[in-house]
Amino acid sequence: MSDLWTVVVYLGDQGHPQVNLVFSSEAAAREAFNALEGMSPIDGAPLGDDCRLTVTDNFGTSLRCDPRDALAVLLQDTGRSAETGIELGLLQARSQAKAQNRAQADPMLSKPQLARPMMFGPSPGKAS
Repeated sequence: MSDLWTVVVYLGDQGHPQVNLVFSSEAAAREAFNALEGMSPIDGAPLGDDCRLTVTDNFGTSLRCDPRDALAVLLQDTGRSAETGIELGLLQARSQAKAQNRAQADPMLSKPQLARPMMFGPSPGKAS
């Protein structure tokens, strides 16, 4: 469980403006998430034809909109999201280590290459 939860709201169809709401409890974040999905009113307004609700997070950001204007609503546990980033980073490091081990074991990559410089123009030491 995290100390912070976010609700990200994508509004409208021009440029997809994004609003980030941050909550200090899962319950408050879920209430906002559900309201913005149009499942339940957060401010007591009925979800009728002209439904405008106001959602205020714990850090002073307020959003007033019709939940039908939300193209997508994302609920996120920031602590678990941070763990996800760590796990993905570890997966990448393990994959890179495996690739290096395979490269070291590959006979084509491990045999010495005969290095010969490419010559362009006249050979060195010959007069033109």
